[in-house]
Order: sequence, then structure tokens, then C-alpha cells
Amino acid sequence: MSFLEFCCEYKTAIDFFGAFLGPIIAITVAYIAYQQWRTNKRREQREETQAKLSVYKRIKKFLRDVDNTCTIDPNLFEKFAEAVAEADFLFPDDVRDWLADVESEVSCWLDARRNIDLFKAEHPKEVEPSWILRDKKEMEEYIDKLQDAHCQLFIQFQKHIHLIGH
Repeated sequence: MSFLEFCCEYKTAIDFFGAFLGPIIAITVAYIAYQQWRTNKRREQREETQAKLSVYKRIKKFLRDVDNTCTIDPNLFEKFAEAVAEADFLFPDDVRDWLADVESEVSCWLDARRNIDLFKAEHPKEVEPSWILRDKKEMEEYIDKLQDAHCQLFIQFQKHIHLIGH
């Protein structure tokens, strides 16, 4: 059998497979594109989850320190404030509102601490006036609220941090 006869005899089969080659390539390219999209979507979800977990961990570290020491470390407060700022872009209103309340309690405690320290620095030998006792009592109440916030933290964040694969 010559090459020409071979081609004529199998032309139908070659045309048949040739007609399917374009759609097969198109389906393969579409499948690869879909897999890339899915991989990118998962990576974005992982990155978002990691950002949310980072915010959660910094807030937890701050509140755990407040819970343990009954005072506020200014360095941890700075990290807490940064985490709250990031949370504005990562979490819905319920978490942001809750964090604003926590931040307000911290600010009130810091203001009272500053006022007491300033008075003591300016009047080292004077007897503490009644407003200092009142402020100290309020500071204890702020710490109590922050300790409660530490207990509420997981509940506030749990519904908004979805671990992939769980």
C-alpha cells in the first residue's frame, strides 16, 4: 500500500480526530484556567484568614496581659491599636463596634492613669484628693471590663475567622 492510498483510506479517521482537536485543546485550556482561578481563590482566602488571625492574636495578647497584670502596657496598647486599625478593613461592624468599646475602656483607663501620675509629679507631698480615689475606683472598673472583654474575645471573632479545611 502506497502512502497516497494510506492517506485516502484513513482520511476519514484523520478528519474525525482533527475535528475534535480544537475542542479538546479548548477544554484543556479552560480546565487549566479554572484550576488556576481556584488556586488563587484559596490563596486569597488563606491570606485573609492569616490577616484576621494576626489581628486576633495581637488583641488577645494585649487583653491577656491586662487580665494578668491589671494594668495597661503602653507598648502592647500600641500593637493593640494597630490591630484595631487593621480590623476596620477585615471585619464587619459587630467586631469593629466591640473593638471600639474595648478601645474606649483602655483610653479612659490611660487618661485616668495620666491624670493621677501628673498630679503626683506636681504635688509629691500632698495627700491624694478625693478625685484620685474616684479615678482609681473607675480604673478598677475599666480593668474589670477589659477582663470581661478577654473572655468575650473568642466569641466575637470565631464567626468571622474561617479556617480553611475545617
